[in-house]
Amino acid sequence: MKTWVWRLMMAVLLLLIAAPHRSFAQDKGKIGDFEKEVDDKDRKDDDDDDDDTWDDDDDGGFYAAIAGDGLWLITRATFHTLFYFPREDSLLYRGSYRNVHFSDYPYAGAGAGLYSLSRGRQVAFNLAFNHFYHGENLRGVGFRGRFSPFPYISLEGQYLRLTEDLERGSDYLELYNAFVNYNRLRTEPVAIWWGLGLKGMRGSVSHTGPAFNLGSEIYFKRPLSFHLAYSVGSLNSTGVSELYLRLNLHVQRFTLFLGYQNVSAGSADLNGLISGIGVYL
Repeated sequence: MKTWVWRLMMAVLLLLIAAPHRSFAQDKGKIGDFEKEVDDKDRKDDDDDDDDTWDDDDDGGFYAAIAGDGLWLITRATFHTLFYFPREDSLLYRGSYRNVHFSDYPYAGAGAGLYSLSRGRQVAFNLAFNHFYHGENLRGVGFRGRFSPFPYISLEGQYLRLTEDLERGSDYLELYNAFVNYNRLRTEPVAIWWGLGLKGMRGSVSHTGPAFNLGSEIYFKRPLSFHLAYSVGSLNSTGVSELYLRLNLHVQRFTLFLGYQNVSAGSADLNGLISGIGVYL
């Protein structure tokens, strides 16, 4: 393997380690703080009271501002952004969306990425397993899987189990997501997808709610790629978001990666470094 690849991977790892993280002594009980933030009914009641004071006249002014041609333009732009632009197939997919296939794995052929515009298969399946590390007292394991029965659709599942050592005993939290994604951009160097689904948590309290998912993978230089995923959902009327970043090193069907993961709810967050391995089946 080229020396510069290993140097880049190590530089990213050192940069993540050097990034500011609050010490465990200050963050004792991070899982408990996170669960309390999601389960805080008093705060939600205050937010509801604030919403009740909203002036109806403001609503009328807002809707009037985007009525007519403005509303049509916004709707049209949103539709094209989410699904397709006119002549997109000619510009990006050599005249037809049917030209898009999956490679056996990233960088398998002469082109870049998982998608191929020459030949390939219609189905793709990949798995990733990782270790989560915030400190000696807060750590976890994660799992992610994506199955694409067609190049433009994918089913995605995500799971993270965190364990925290406390002064008396330990605490744990399970976080999970399930999405049906539309693979919006399916080019060889860049893939973008978005989807709808469910977000959930289970620990001393359990909640499930609707969620939105957005992700991308950029194949910027063989054998590397950058993976970015962001999801946001509502658990017990609390906004919960997750940021997941990964630098991947592709070795045929396998992927070695380093990255960062952050799950936040209100003022509470659970963040840490991740490292792991993936496989394309």
